[in-house]
Amino acid sequence: MAIDKKNRSILVLGMAIFAMLFGAGNLLLPPHLGFVAGKDWFLSYSGFSIMGVFAPLLAIWAVLYSGSYFTDLGKRANKTVGYILATVIVLCIGPLIAIPRTGAFVYETAVLPLNPEAQNVWALVLFFAGVLTLSFSYDKTIKIIGRYMAPALILFLAVFIALGLFSSGGGNQQSMTNAFSTGFIEGYNTLDVLGAVIFAVILISGAKNRGYTDEFSKKEVVFKSSILSAVLMLIFYGGLFLLGSLTNMENSAGLSNFLVNIAQNTLNGNGIYLLTILAILTGLTTAMALTAAVANFFDRLTNKKMGYAEGVIMCTMISVILAINGVEEITNYAGRILAFVYPITLTLVLTVLLFGRNIVSKIPYLTALIITTGFSIVRLWATISSSTEVSHSLTETLPLYKYQLEWLIPSFIGFWISFFVTRRK
Repeated sequence: MAIDKKNRSILVLGMAIFAMLFGAGNLLLPPHLGFVAGKDWFLSYSGFSIMGVFAPLLAIWAVLYSGSYFTDLGKRANKTVGYILATVIVLCIGPLIAIPRTGAFVYETAVLPLNPEAQNVWALVLFFAGVLTLSFSYDKTIKIIGRYMAPALILFLAVFIALGLFSSGGGNQQSMTNAFSTGFIEGYNTLDVLGAVIFAVILISGAKNRGYTDEFSKKEVVFKSSILSAVLMLIFYGGLFLLGSLTNMENSAGLSNFLVNIAQNTLNGNGIYLLTILAILTGLTTAMALTAAVANFFDRLTNKKMGYAEGVIMCTMISVILAINGVEEITNYAGRILAFVYPITLTLVLTVLLFGRNIVSKIPYLTALIITTGFSIVRLWATISSSTEVSHSLTETLPLYKYQLEWLIPSFIGFWISFFVTRRK
């Protein structure tokens, strides 16, 4: 039976958003966490799914019900604050962390295993030259990802997981004490909440371009597409976690090397070629989408003083330089930045989703953001000081600190106090 136009649009857009969100961290972290958790892999998977699947889904909905662009989300608190937050998110999810990590990931998992003598500079220049070429037209970039690259990524990912599970030697017997909380916190490192805030714009724009311009049909298509992408995430995360838990190795040997070792144990060593294709697809889809989104943002922000083409060139050049550091180093320095930015973004997403339809005053949203920012500064200070005494003290003092959610209760209390105070005035 033929699929009607609306369902076809939902299918294509859902797969496209999945491909955009499914980047280096999404492929590297789940099998590694599954291996470390061992018998407790499902607990770790459950925690990871909250921050890696459901939180990004909420972020897409928050943008959808705020307007058509992610700066509309920030305007609920304050227009200036909204633009500042949007700029910080774009820089983090773009040339500072996510895009360089995709390049480093492709080099370490697709190039080095086939050519151990390959120098990262030239491999990265070649990869980002491809990203630049494929991202030079905003509209064409999204079409290429949605129609061709996303289905290919889903196919190769399914084959890789299936063959890996078939070739696994049985589960390892280790267990993890804090499997759920570890998975929950590692979900931050996918960057998907920040990515979802940006990619929501692409999803909304895609729905409009397909003819769904009235409010009801636009929201229906975006809502169902985001659900489809979340379901795909849950399925493939589950497969990768299980694959890691069934892998027998003496140690995890680093994120990229661990994935390479799994591939080398598949198809009598030929699995590395499958991983190469998968890594290139994963890296390209995410890097192309992010580069296009970053360039589009600065094009709008500067009122075309920095054009789209200039933004693409700037983004890829910075990414080449930072990607030389490698996946491990990028992930390490990203942790501190994300620990600061993530809570602020999540506060805005949650308050807008829960109260946005009924509370129009900006003061409660701004109050919640200010409180969360204060807690983010405290966490950043504890991370920089690298004092275990400080960390233990905060863990014992602040509720939900071990989940990096110590800001949640105070920000919501501040939201409601400021709401009742302003309403009386």
